[in-house]
Amino acid sequence: MGAIRRQAGSGALAGSELFFFTDNAVAELAIYNGSANSRRLYVLLVDLRVLQARHGFRLVVCYCAGTRMIAQGTDGVSRGQLDEGVMNGTDMMSIIPLHLNAMKRSRD
Repeated sequence: MGAIRRQAGSGALAGSELFFFTDNAVAELAIYNGSANSRRLYVLLVDLRVLQARHGFRLVVCYCAGTRMIAQGTDGVSRGQLDEGVMNGTDMMSIIPLHLNAMKRSRD
């Protein structure tokens, strides 16, 4: 959240789309529904929505399979492993191929 706050505060996110990937279906649903039973998740939700409103960016929340999160390296970063996935030079688009349309992505 700190990096998002800094970028938003500097104006870098104005007019942009911020993609937020999670392998937690509850988190994805909470962000779109606007509430959560977990206090920490609810605070995250409110913080993201307030930043979005104040700084003029579009938040796009996407569920992502845990296997992709592991390949991308996010899973390892949470455990202090800083040499996996994109941290090690893997191209993000090879893991989360947003540059491909749905038909091409579904063939993988």
